[in-house]
Order: sequence, then C-alpha cells, then structure tokens
Amino acid sequence: MNPNKTNENNKMNTNLATQFKQFVPQAEVPQDLKKEVFDSLSTINLIADVFDLFTAKFTSAETQFFELLSDNLAEDDLGEARDSDEEMEMGETAP
Repeated sequence: MNPNKTNENNKMNTNLATQFKQFVPQAEVPQDLKKEVFDSLSTINLIADVFDLFTAKFTSAETQFFELLSDNLAEDDLGEARDSDEEMEMGETAP
C-alpha cells in the first residue's frame, strides 16, 4: 500500500475524530428524544425495505414467474406436437 496514502488517511481520521469530539453533548440526551430519533430511523429503514420489495424484488419475481410460465407452455406445446406426430405415424402405419 502507498505510504503517502496511509499517512493521508491517518491525518484525515485524526481530523475527523477531533471534529466529532465537538459534537459530543455536554449533558445527557433526553430519552424521549433518543426514542424519537431511533423510531424515525426504524421507519426510514422500513420504508426502504417496502420500496425495495415493490420495485426491484417484485419485478424480479414477476419476471421469473413469467419465464417459468413461458417455459412450461413451450414444453407443453412441444409435448402436444410430439403426441400429434406419433398419432400421425401410427395412423400411417396402421392397416
């Protein structure tokens, strides 16, 4: 790894740690405020999961369903074609 890059990362981490120390509250944060913040984060996470479910995952599931359906229909069509070919052959060879 590049030593200059490592040195820059260390400086950046030290600088960030120093700046974040300024954000430490002087007094204890009220429990109701903490609860409200974590509830909000949970709600955002739930909304993201629902959004993901009804966009990417739903579309993926729908695509897989229709692919399976079309594969099964194609196999059924081939099976029917084979059956009709066999019936025709049997009809031709039968006296």
